[in-house]
Amino acid sequence: MTAAAEAHRIYVTFGADHTHPVSGRNLANHYVVVDGTDYEDCRRQTVERFGNRWSFDYLTRVATGADRFGLTEVDLATGELVP
Repeated sequence: MTAAAEAHRIYVTFGADHTHPVSGRNLANHYVVVDGTDYEDCRRQTVERFGNRWSFDYLTRVATGADRFGLTEVDLATGELVP
């Protein structure tokens, strides 16, 4: 199996009172993309970055409802908007 085949990605959403620990940006109506070696690694990274201050994780962007709810992506590390 190649490294690309082993990679995993989750999409993490937030509630109205959640903020990014680096930028201080309010994360309501935003999501971050977390890449890891497997689902557990992605979850570990999420907890390391946000503690328990996030809402849900999804396996696809579509599942987040990003288009339906107007969610926008912010960078996992910086909290800045992703163009």
